[in-house]
Amino acid sequence: MSNLNTDSVPVIGKFSTTPKTGQGWGINPELGGMKIYETIRKLNPDFFIHCGDYIYADGPLKSEVELDDGTIWKNLTTPEKSKVAETLKEFRGNYI
Repeated sequence: MSNLNTDSVPVIGKFSTTPKTGQGWGINPELGGMKIYETIRKLNPDFFIHCGDYIYADGPLKSEVELDDGTIWKNLTTPEKSKVAETLKEFRGNYI
């Protein structure tokens, strides 16, 4: 006999992860900051788990990146984000 407290009707679902992303994209204040959250909202997920945000201390962040359509993505940068972090101070300076 089944236990009504532990058994349920099977539910089918799916799990998706984000597509491959790369370094070089930071906060663009002119476009409202980090656009990923608006993109996630538009996908209308059933739930969203944000496990923090990792910084890329091993890759410099350019202040401007030309996009395929010719527009310019402007990253918010600091001296620490403009070079590879080589000290603890520079690593911590990547958190702007």
